Amino acid sequence: MKRLEETITGAIQSINNLTKSGRKELVYKVGRRINKVEDTNIYYLENSPTQHKVTLITETGSAEFRSNISKISDENDFLVKISQSCVVNPNNIDSIDFSKKTITFPNGDEVIFARSCRKNVKDLLSKYPEINVK
Repeated sequence: MKRLEETITGAIQSINNLTKSGRKELVYKVGRRINKVEDTNIYYLENSPTQHKVTLITETGSAEFRSNISKISDENDFLVKISQSCVVNPNNIDSIDFSKKTITFPNGDEVIFARSCRKNVKDLLSKYPEINVK
């Protein structure tokens, strides 16, 4: 009972610290292990070639886990859906090329945005003036 009480108290303190600092995290599960990634480290998430899995791309590498893009987009308001198979973190966008319909990240990766999401991508430019336009 004491250990359970300590665990719950620790979890509540952790949640309170996150809300006070304004940080956001993406939480995902691989097997029994729960992983957290700060929003500042996330570049984008896209569908994996493996069915029912998503690939997370960060500044330090990548990870693959069971989920879907719609669920991730709904649960994480700091991510913007740019196609049925991809969500991006607008804080880490390096540039947008409207003629090629691509978004470039600091690591050199490029993702293609859907024509139907063009308005979402244009809205990013007004909210994030530091994004370069090609």
